[in-house]
Amino acid sequence: MKSGQINNQASQEISGFYKVVRVEPKFSFGGEPYEEFTLQQWDQTLKVSNYEKSCIEADCLKLDAIVFVRGQLYTSKHHNDLQPAVIAPVYNDLDVPIRSLPVSNPYSCPDVYAVNEMFNMIDSLGFKPFQTAVSQIFMQDDLMERFIHFPASQMNHHSEKGGLVRHSVAVANLVRCMIEQNDTMMPGAMKETAMVAGLLHDIGKTQTYTETGYDEQKSRLIYHDDLTLELCSPGLKYLDKECPEVADTLRHIWTATCYGSKYGNESKTVLVEYVKYADRLNSASDFQASISRNYQMKGMAKLPNGSMLWVPISREDDFQSKDFNENFTVEADYV
Repeated sequence: MKSGQINNQASQEISGFYKVVRVEPKFSFGGEPYEEFTLQQWDQTLKVSNYEKSCIEADCLKLDAIVFVRGQLYTSKHHNDLQPAVIAPVYNDLDVPIRSLPVSNPYSCPDVYAVNEMFNMIDSLGFKPFQTAVSQIFMQDDLMERFIHFPASQMNHHSEKGGLVRHSVAVANLVRCMIEQNDTMMPGAMKETAMVAGLLHDIGKTQTYTETGYDEQKSRLIYHDDLTLELCSPGLKYLDKECPEVADTLRHIWTATCYGSKYGNESKTVLVEYVKYADRLNSASDFQASISRNYQMKGMAKLPNGSMLWVPISREDDFQSKDFNENFTVEADYV
């Protein structure tokens, strides 16, 4: 059915998996009814209104359905129009790559670079079951959206929007770098197991935050590490069939203890140490960076006993107050 003619625009042939996010009834210029479909991947939205029914398998374009698409994409200034050659249902969601999982508004993502880096990391994994397992995990409801928008902590490290995905990607990269420098003979599957564990180690935090802020009640009752196992269960269930020892290693990494941990089973593999150390290292690094961003050297003051006091810019009001000037001697306005 035709809704109108596509203008002469730049075009390219595309194929891939998309999710149906909107079905909107419309009328053509001749008054004939038709439906316009909006398909979405992580970073691409397509409009489908100029199509023949013969190229679309029956009833596959239902809201929230994931479909395989092949056709000609016409790009304009305001939107992307797809003239499909084939639109077919996906019968096995194990085939769906993680990039095909949309979010409500990809353009509002706080850190597009970190999300693309995560996708590239997953695509580069040599052990292919990992790619399927991670996609299975992120297919759950709005988990992807929470993961890329929420912070990693309330007031500590990576406490800004998008901090969770930024921290997770950094931990996975640190794990990879440490293994490549210190364990050059480690099998690739073991290294990638540690990377996936590092990438998903804090995914449980998507449940300790809400759209309005920190969920203190849930956090008092449940530790986020326990929620990590729960959220990763679809991927672990898949890996149990493909490679049970890998699934059990991931469970062990996420629950084992190491130096400085409060509780957990004793570590049985060095992979635990790599993930835990990378987590602490990146957390401390960002926390220190946040102090540097928020506290700038404003001046030095001398206490009555002769010792020196650093006055940060965040205390500038106190620094200028009458009580402060009566008790302290300012040595410099800046350093």
